[in-house]
Amino acid sequence: MCSCLPLQNILPRFAAKLDVAPISDITGIEGEDVFVRTIYAGNAVTRIKSKDSVKVVTVRGTAFPPAEETGGSGTVEDGEGREEGEVGVRGNEGGCDDERGKGGV
Repeated sequence: MCSCLPLQNILPRFAAKLDVAPISDITGIEGEDVFVRTIYAGNAVTRIKSKDSVKVVTVRGTAFPPAEETGGSGTVEDGEGREEGEVGVRGNEGGCDDERGKGGV
């Protein structure tokens, strides 16, 4: 999951429902249970080991190299039910802002 504002609001609740500890803004993965993240406004780096069987994490997107654009096995398919150029919106029609304009979900 990315570290965008709506997910930062939902992540702790989602993790609580699963009875696990959330791990936010990871910048590296050193094993199945070990994650790297920054602390103190990015001035220090720490390693976190999670003993939970399910991991709920957000990833700092700039910490990893971009995926290669060729060589994958994925396919591109045309969607149904939308006109060309039309964008689908789920849930909140106003984007990320809630009715108070504070960016919540």
